[in-house]
Amino acid sequence: MSVCGENAAKSLNLSVRKFRNTTFFRFGGESYKSQGVADVHIPFGATQLPFTVHMIELDIPCLLGLDFLIAHKVTINYGLRTACISRTCVKLDVLDGHLYFPLETNATIYYTDIEVEKLHKRLGHGTAEKLDKLIQKANPLMADADRMKLKKQLKTAQETCVICQYMEPKPLRPSVAPDYPENVRFNAEVLDVFYLGSKPVLHMICADTRFSATCFLNDVSSASVVDAFIRTWTCALAGLPDMIRVDQGSSFVSMEFTTAITAFGITVKQSGVECHWSLGRGERYHAPIKILFEKRRRDDATSQASDKTTLALATRAVNESMGPEGFVPVFLVFGVLPRGMSEVELGSKSQYARMRAMRSARTEYESLVAKERLQRALSKNFPTEILMHPGDKVRAYRFDKRHWTGPHVLRNVNYEENVAYVEENGRLTKYSVAMVRPHREKLTDLQKNDSVFFVDPGTENTVAVQDAKNKELQGLKDRGVYQVVHSVPAGANIMRLKWVIKKKGEKVKARAVVLGHVDKEKDDLVRDAPVIQTVSIRLLIVAAQILGLELYSRDAIQAFLQSEWELIRDVYLIPPPEAVCGNNAFWKLVKPMYGTVDAPNHWVYTYLNALAELGAEKSLDPCFLKLKDGFLGIMVDDSLCAGGTEFQSTGASLMKRFDMHERQKLPFVFGGTALSKNGTDVELSQKEYWAKVESKVTSFQETRSARGKLGWLSNITRPDLSYIQGQLCQVTETNYDATRVDALIKKTRKQLCASTSLVFPRLGRDLELVVYSDASFGNNQDGSTQLGFVAVLRNRLKTDATVIHWKSHKSRRIMRSVLSAEVSALCEALDVGIFLKEQLRWMNLPAKHTIVTDSKSIFDTIMSNRVPTER
Repeated sequence: MSVCGENAAKSLNLSVRKFRNTTFFRFGGESYKSQGVADVHIPFGATQLPFTVHMIELDIPCLLGLDFLIAHKVTINYGLRTACISRTCVKLDVLDGHLYFPLETNATIYYTDIEVEKLHKRLGHGTAEKLDKLIQKANPLMADADRMKLKKQLKTAQETCVICQYMEPKPLRPSVAPDYPENVRFNAEVLDVFYLGSKPVLHMICADTRFSATCFLNDVSSASVVDAFIRTWTCALAGLPDMIRVDQGSSFVSMEFTTAITAFGITVKQSGVECHWSLGRGERYHAPIKILFEKRRRDDATSQASDKTTLALATRAVNESMGPEGFVPVFLVFGVLPRGMSEVELGSKSQYARMRAMRSARTEYESLVAKERLQRALSKNFPTEILMHPGDKVRAYRFDKRHWTGPHVLRNVNYEENVAYVEENGRLTKYSVAMVRPHREKLTDLQKNDSVFFVDPGTENTVAVQDAKNKELQGLKDRGVYQVVHSVPAGANIMRLKWVIKKKGEKVKARAVVLGHVDKEKDDLVRDAPVIQTVSIRLLIVAAQILGLELYSRDAIQAFLQSEWELIRDVYLIPPPEAVCGNNAFWKLVKPMYGTVDAPNHWVYTYLNALAELGAEKSLDPCFLKLKDGFLGIMVDDSLCAGGTEFQSTGASLMKRFDMHERQKLPFVFGGTALSKNGTDVELSQKEYWAKVESKVTSFQETRSARGKLGWLSNITRPDLSYIQGQLCQVTETNYDATRVDALIKKTRKQLCASTSLVFPRLGRDLELVVYSDASFGNNQDGSTQLGFVAVLRNRLKTDATVIHWKSHKSRRIMRSVLSAEVSALCEALDVGIFLKEQLRWMNLPAKHTIVTDSKSIFDTIMSNRVPTER
């Protein structure tokens, strides 16, 4: 793991956070505890590489571990002193015989290309200049060279953004306007109405200088608003503005207001419906004026000042206050600062000192806000952005109804103005873009082109593939799986097909599979079909060995299509292009197909009914059956058989009723497990699957994948891996410890290197079932208890034995003592032993039942009258 010293962490300005597990690092024979972890980004060519380091209280540089090299696939060339990723190489520095990355201070302020793209999209597709200012506020100590690199990244993200390219304005002449504040233009204002108590107030504010003017209205009619605007702003200040912005208030949307304002040569720009806070500065300045108005009225309760005077004083206070950019509106409009009280009259510091303190506080506040905005923009919980075009089906959100309405038709969208025009019931409504989203139809997948999934490469677009498809289509037709219809009822359950192409030996097999994930009725159907349990597979092999039965497998051809139970629901399919059915044709399913959620159950119960008619007897496992002088196990369309002459005669009856392949003798594969003969013994192995288990994991996602594969191995052929797999199952994303997981994976790989198979010898009829139980009290990482058992079937002479069942798992109950843990494990072993003994009795293989425990307290309690004691 990567580690960093305390001084190096301070020099890099790292933000250290707590780590969930206790971690120690050994240097010079001494151990140092990790104080926490920090995220660092280092420059590597044109990109940034993120990694995590542990901070310890030791004066060492930032050391990059194997986790960094493996995660980013970095190759170190010690001869050339370079670090390379693919074809990108970085020259390394040499100091005291060690190789160093040329890392400068303030490393934490770097962003990867993905993070830069997130910042651009999630901060409103801002320009590179705007985002650069925001990052400058969040990281004021960032070096100029680093800022130029980051600004270049931001520029690239803006240029490659789909929406920014779509809304890119036409080329303009080079601008020679100076920067703020010289280019601030007065008299381009925003109008809005708010209320002080029950009295309406017209608020006018200049968009550039933030200069405000207010007055009370007699009513909120358009005539009163226009009269107040001309009297308070136009005549008293700078005359008529070029443009005013208003919202969807009743005073502004009327034809009377628009006609009156337009007559003065003023352009009116309205915001959309449900565009709350769209006026920006105008609405943000309502609250300060309200607060100052109420404060002034409370402080001067005894005075005779009217509400008009109080409102004027509150507005004046806002105009004489420093704004977000650090400038005073009165100074920007009139060029003079407001006269303040002298230092003697005020009894405090001078006005200059107070304004300097205000500016310092404002700068610190902006830095904190900028950091918070950047952090939120990089968060995972952020909606996906979709570009909308005119003509798309959309939904619009209405705050009064508190839900999305639609679907409607989008007639026009302007991302630059942040407005979308939506047609609702024949009427055009103006919305904010944020209040409109694409309409997602459940069955849009039906309109996609036919898709093909190739399991094996090299089979694409060959004559063999076309022949396999034609064969599959002919099989569907011959079995009467569907009927061709040319119309479907409203709201019908319609699905699509997908071709799955697989190469088996020299033959190419094509399967038409229904995309059942869009089935409207899938949640109301039973989807889980029964299959033979793994312990029943082992018992069947044991019976074959003891009774001298022939072991073989048999599978059905197009099993799901041979179901004798027709569908009791209406399902329609869009036929593939290879099936020429004419225009507007659909398939109405008569029998279930591969992909329909109820197809496995239809086939399994069809097959079980056929076996019952032949006299098959079920065991406690419904898919483990006894038929004449043999046994049968069912796993969907595959059958594991062990029987004599009479049993094999039933195979001919089944082949007359179903299309099945000829039986396959040992060796063969059943359910992903290889069965083979080794002398007189039968071996059960999964050697080909061992290579799929990860040899090293570096993340929780890889750990989850590895333990799933180990679970498949440990449940079928590898009882020696059960405990390790049980420990990996207790690893979560919150308690993930790379060191502990790596140690468990190494143990697994060491055990997998051994050539291990599950062997079934010929035991004879004199049998003994021995079940061993044990418990590990409080030894799990979270303090819980691990329980386990293993069931062994052996002959009475104890010369041969085979393992038939096992389990290692975390106790579901909280154990308070060793004795309670041992008792719980023993009870579980007793239940398993009773089940296995009953199965053996049903198979005409009676066995003596013995339970073994290493708890002397339990043994003494059962074998004597002693009272158990805790230890």
